[in-house]
Amino acid sequence: MDKPRDHNVLNTRTLKINYELIQEAKERTDSPENFLDFCSSQGKYESLREDEKTLDKMFYKTRYGKEINELAERLAQEAARNIKASRKTDSVAIAVTEEIQQYSTDKKGKVR
Repeated sequence: MDKPRDHNVLNTRTLKINYELIQEAKERTDSPENFLDFCSSQGKYESLREDEKTLDKMFYKTRYGKEINELAERLAQEAARNIKASRKTDSVAIAVTEEIQQYSTDKKGKVR
C-alpha cells in the first residue's frame, strides 16, 4: 500500500512559493516599466496577499502551526515567570532564543 502524502509538507511548500511570488510582485510594483506594468503587478500583489491570509489560516491548522503556537505559549509563560522571578530581561531573552533554536534544530529534515 502506498504511503499517504504528508499534506503538511505540501502546505509548507505552498506557503514558501506564495511568499516568493509576493516578493517578486512587490519588486515589480516598486519599479514598474510603465503604468500598465504597475497596474498588473499591483493587482497580482494584492491577490497574492489575499491568498496569503487563506494559506496562513490553513497552516495554523496543520501540526506545524499547532506546534508553533504551543511553543510560543510555553515560551511566553516561561519568559513571564523568569521576568517576575529575576527581573533580568537579558537572561530571559537568552533562554527564549535557546529554546527557539533547539526547536528549529530538532525539526530540521524530520517528517513524522
